[in-house]
Amino acid sequence: MKLVEGHASPDSHGDDLVPVITPTCFACGEAGVLFVSLPGLLAWQAGVLVQDAFPALSVDGREQLVSGTHPACWDEMFSEE
Repeated sequence: MKLVEGHASPDSHGDDLVPVITPTCFACGEAGVLFVSLPGLLAWQAGVLVQDAFPALSVDGREQLVSGTHPACWDEMFSEE
């Protein structure tokens, strides 16, 4: 995970949202970018559980942040068709 320098915007709570490059998805081989709160990012980097650091982030978003797996790739890998 890598922070993209120089880009931040406030969210509805007044926290700065920062773009983070997620790990490479093992399904498609592409990295992604998520906008997360700066306080949450700092907490997560300090060891706070991802679900506690980013309670407003979707489960799909948290999975992408941790493993790099995009929601569409996850759905394709685990579809029951």
